[in-house]
Amino acid sequence: MNETHTHTHSIKLVVLDMAGTTVADGGLVEQAFSTAAERLGVEPGSDDHATKLDYVRATMGESKISVFRHLFGDEAKAQQANAAFEEAYGNLVDAGHIAPVAGAREAIEKLRSEGRRVVLTTGFARVTQDAILDALGWQRLVELTLCPADAGGRGRPYPDMVLAALCARAPPTGCGRSRSPATRRTTCSAASAPARALSRAS
Repeated sequence: MNETHTHTHSIKLVVLDMAGTTVADGGLVEQAFSTAAERLGVEPGSDDHATKLDYVRATMGESKISVFRHLFGDEAKAQQANAAFEEAYGNLVDAGHIAPVAGAREAIEKLRSEGRRVVLTTGFARVTQDAILDALGWQRLVELTLCPADAGGRGRPYPDMVLAALCARAPPTGCGRSRSPATRRTTCSAASAPARALSRAS
């Protein structure tokens, strides 16, 4: 057995992003952001809108509430924008404007059939992540999903760091949202300690 073959089969855990990597959303993030920004008085097509949209594009994968805090400064406005974003994105998902990236499901199923654990991560809020999983019929596709709520409200790389900390102590099914039939949509308290530690370190 050569070195490359040995290395390939030593991989036991695969962590995959959702929107843009395993999920094709056709620019729904930008559409939902524009809806949210307009509700907060940002004129569509204005320089302010363009500047904010550029920042959204540059921070894909980060916690959306963190992005809105940066854009609007005021916490109340950030929360309002985040709620509007989640609602708009959810409506687009419900309308069928989302699909798996070609071959993504098959690739994940193959990885799992080979004995690897697969985790899906996102910068979306839990409610948005669940909406995507439900729309695609992926509720039981993987054993675990992670979002910013699992890492003190921050996006990548923090959920992955929480996962790494937990995997050092327990199997991946011990944190985030388990997707096994018996424990689906259950948040494990084990995630809280690493999340608090990461929050204190920031």
